[in-house]
Amino acid sequence: MDLVSKLFGTLNDDNIIPQMLQVLQHKTSEIAVFNENKVKYQNLLNEFESLQKSINECKTRLQQKNEAFLKVKSSMTKPNPENEKVRIIS
Repeated sequence: MDLVSKLFGTLNDDNIIPQMLQVLQHKTSEIAVFNENKVKYQNLLNEFESLQKSINECKTRLQQKNEAFLKVKSSMTKPNPENEKVRIIS
């Protein structure tokens, strides 16, 4: 969550208007502005890639635990066959 907040914070705070004004004044090019920003955001995205292994391991463990949980849940929700028998009391 910290990385997501950091990425969105950077996106929200980023102001490229001064850079685009420099493009209009022919002091730089759009490609230069793109490459400058690309490096900045690529570094942030690389941090997400470092978490991918951990995320995949968590998903695998969750799936395994969920399968066990569903087995227990299905066995607990089935009615007890003894309750279905009718006993005649004389």
